Amino acid sequence: MRLKLLNYDIILEHAPGKTIVLADYLSRYMSKSEKVSEDQSITESILSINVTDARKIELQQETNNDEILKQIKEYCKFGWPNNKDKCDPSTRYFYRLRSDILLEDEILFYKQRIIIPKSMRKEILHQLHKPHFGINKTLKRAQNSVFWPNISNEIEQTVSNCIICQENAPKIQKEPLLPHDIPNEPFKKIACGILDFKSKSFLVVVDFYSKWIELVKLKGKTAHHVNTELLRLFATFGYPHIIIADNMPMGSYETKQFAKKHDIEIITSSPNFPQSNGMAEKAVGICKNILRKSENEEDILRALLAYRTTPTKNMSYSPAQLIQNRNLRTELPMHIDKFRPELCIDVEKQQQAKQKICKSYYDKCAKPRNLDLKNEQSVLFRNNDKWQHGNVVDKHDTPRSYVVRSNGRDYRRNTRHIRIFNENTNQDKTNQTPIAHVHRKCTRSGRTY
Repeated sequence: MRLKLLNYDIILEHAPGKTIVLADYLSRYMSKSEKVSEDQSITESILSINVTDARKIELQQETNNDEILKQIKEYCKFGWPNNKDKCDPSTRYFYRLRSDILLEDEILFYKQRIIIPKSMRKEILHQLHKPHFGINKTLKRAQNSVFWPNISNEIEQTVSNCIICQENAPKIQKEPLLPHDIPNEPFKKIACGILDFKSKSFLVVVDFYSKWIELVKLKGKTAHHVNTELLRLFATFGYPHIIIADNMPMGSYETKQFAKKHDIEIITSSPNFPQSNGMAEKAVGICKNILRKSENEEDILRALLAYRTTPTKNMSYSPAQLIQNRNLRTELPMHIDKFRPELCIDVEKQQQAKQKICKSYYDKCAKPRNLDLKNEQSVLFRNNDKWQHGNVVDKHDTPRSYVVRSNGRDYRRNTRHIRIFNENTNQDKTNQTPIAHVHRKCTRSGRTY
């Protein structure tokens, strides 16, 4: 009767006995026929499983060989104990499920899901995860077909340990913004970037304090050409204390010697992580927009002057005022008092407030990781848009950065591009290069060797 009612959505409502004309009809009515015919449609629906006869025989045999399932079969045939404590200890897990466990053709079912013997669970797990779906979708597949105790945990562990899934996992969610320190004077800390526009290369330099932008056309993108143009700027603004830049060409040996000669510290951004040099990236975007809208060099210079004399967002002073303590004369008519030198006050307070606003917007979709990796720890790092296996060699000087070794090469990566590798996978590690503490040199692209 219960199986027949499975096809219906039933709403149960209590009715007092006095309102029922034929009280307890189901418990009092007796069929006059001695033999009750079996409902063939119900039997066929239970016995119909999409396996071959050989597979069905194997399932029956393995169920009989499983001691726990064998005991449950006995309970299904002769009745469950009245108390959980009277059950065999190995079968107590199934006691709360007893009303939904059926035995048909020597195969156990739980809510139309086949209960798999222990000897076949590893194979079934492999079949469930064969398409390499994630944890939730693999669980959905299991909920439509098979069951055994702790199947959810085993599926979660299987998916987490799968090397193919780890290597093709999506990118990691961004971490909370880690802003740069705000300098207390102009051109103490600058950011550099290379801009390519219509087969021409430009050097973009922006001051962290004033947001003053310099756009210089380059004859080439080598370290020599970049260093020469930087010297021209330093002749006007003085040597900075810190330069934030990308690895090419600022990570080259020639540029490092240039910085050492002039007592300048160069901090390069992590490869494939341009947002760590966000100030330069923003300045490059502004300059590219200027180049796109300008018809000649004169238009470019006018646009740069207009930018330098206009206050930036959430600031009371323009870059020109912050760097020279005065306004620059443009073609726009202005009162003569506007050009008198004037000290800029509360600059640091305004910059901190602006930085706080930017961080609050950025962190809305960010999630902290607090990743603390140890030397020789096995990890996966992002390389060529895929996750590649490697081992941590050392922690880099810059925040949230590590040096990872893979196939004899060292790679510098931000924690955004690193995830912990699950050691429980059956990965062949014979080709891994052992870690040795050696002197490392850095190429222009940020790769160390």
